[in-house]
This record gives sequence, C-alpha cells and structure tokens, in this order.
Amino acid sequence: MSDKMNRRANPNTHAPRAAKGEEPLPSYESVLAQTRGIKEISPTDINFTKNMCSFMLFGEVGLACTIALSITLPIVHVIIGIAYLDDCPIERFIPIYLVVTGCFLMAKGLLAIAEAYHKKELNTDEQYKRPKMFICCDAPIGCFLFCWYIAGNVWIFSTVNEYQSVDPALPDFCNATLFLYAYWTTLASYICVAALVLFMCCACFYREMSGKNKSRK
Repeated sequence: MSDKMNRRANPNTHAPRAAKGEEPLPSYESVLAQTRGIKEISPTDINFTKNMCSFMLFGEVGLACTIALSITLPIVHVIIGIAYLDDCPIERFIPIYLVVTGCFLMAKGLLAIAEAYHKKELNTDEQYKRPKMFICCDAPIGCFLFCWYIAGNVWIFSTVNEYQSVDPALPDFCNATLFLYAYWTTLASYICVAALVLFMCCACFYREMSGKNKSRK
C-alpha cells in the first residue's frame, strides 16, 4: 500500500533510468532548451542557421547519424558499383559514378568525424575557428563531389526511359539493382536537402515568433 502511495506521489519513479555509467538520452525538453539557447546567442538569422546546423551535425544524435551515414552509405556505393561494373552498357559511367562517389564520400565523412571530435575537445566558451588543414582538405573534395554529382544526375536521369534489364546481350541493357539503387539514392539526396531547407525555415520562423513574443511582454 505504501509503495503505491509513493508511486502516485512521485510519478517520475516510473520513468526509465539510464544504466549505471551511461549518460541519459536527450529528452524533448533538453533539445528544446538547447534550441532556445542557440537562438539567444545568435544575433542574426544567418548565425542561427549556422549554429543549428552545427548542433544537428556535431551534437550527440547528429554525430551518431553522421558516423553511420559517412561509413555505411559510401561502402554500399562502392560494393554495388564494383559488383555491377560491367553490367550497364547503355551508360557505363553509372557504376563508375557510384564507386568514385563512395570513395570521396568516405574521405569527406572521415574528415567530418575528425573535425567533430576536434571541436568537442576545445573549450566551448571560445569561438570555434576551423583549422586550415580541414579547410584545405574539405574544399577540393566538396567541389569535386558537387561537379561529379551533377554529372551523375545527367548519366542517371538521361537513362531512365531508355534502358531495359531483361536481355544483357542488348546494348541498352542495365542491371536493375544497379540502376534502381543509383536512381533512388539520387532522389533521396534531393528529399534530404528539401527536408533540411524546410527544417531551417521552420527554425527561423520559430526564432522570429519567439522574438516577437518577448518584445510584447
């Protein structure tokens, strides 16, 4: 009876606790509080956008997602590109596109992970200045990936209605697994960019509305 009374008086006793030696998972309130803190230290919308991107990429959840995508996706790119290297005569650059993209994405991902850990080791009170080593390595890789991505879009989307995956002896053949993987991963990249833009627009709108509410008070 007394246990039931204590549980009713203290509803937090039913909440799951982190295992001993582990940090608790970030709750909705903590994420919202961090977002408000970023809003307060950002004088302009541009700074707020940059700080939110850093929070998403270099925070605990964002860093875990970055590590997973930076390692898993490029490896799958390379494996599928090599496995079907000679199985797309209608556009032989599609498997090459996947292999090269996977290698450069892996290099860029490892560089981002190294910079994230380097940033976490610094004093958070000081303004972060990106080391020249990361700039010199990241800029050429980013420029190449952008140009290579445009070329890959041309190769993939120009083949959408032109290929067949039934008879490998014909010149218009392309393996279905290879082409569909390249096609849908390219579309997924557009969806991710659109989702990121929408999220940042919502974040800026939230910042403006919060500022107006404070000014009214």
